[in-house]
Amino acid sequence: MQRSITKNQLLQFIYSESSETDAVRITEALHVDSYLNDTYKELKTAIQRLPRLRKNPANKTLQSILTYSRKEKIRDTTL
Repeated sequence: MQRSITKNQLLQFIYSESSETDAVRITEALHVDSYLNDTYKELKTAIQRLPRLRKNPANKTLQSILTYSRKEKIRDTTL
């Protein structure tokens, strides 16, 4: 009996996070299951349309965190 492939497994496959066994199984299923292939293409398109996330916070955010941290440190020492 063939196990069904979930969207989560497809996402893992797209991001190269699936095991070798699952990757082979998904690749084979994509060739024979048109519905799965359509879902795969939709997920790939959606991922490509996602905005590129910044990996570093803005300077203003860093300054806010540092300011808060300093205030908390002062408050802790006065208790």
